[in-house]
Amino acid sequence: IDVAWNCAISLRPLDAGEDDQYRMVSNYADWDVNAKLPHGIDDVRKHLEEVDNVPLLVSLFTDVTKENTAQMVETFQEYSDTVLA
Repeated sequence: IDVAWNCAISLRPLDAGEDDQYRMVSNYADWDVNAKLPHGIDDVRKHLEEVDNVPLLVSLFTDVTKENTAQMVETFQEYSDTVLA
């Protein structure tokens, strides 16, 4: 995985075909297109089950809410990771 594009995980789901008013597209590069990490809690959990534990190694999360932050903390705990807040 190219680490330049895989430094953060968006906790907001990215639904194919939907317009996303928050997605930043530039002429230089498009983070969502180049990044290989999952979007949203459901995709994070699917990635953990089917691919590898890389989402647990990422230290920066974007597009967070109280709800999806709590879900991500639960995910870390389910995989026996220590969570300090």
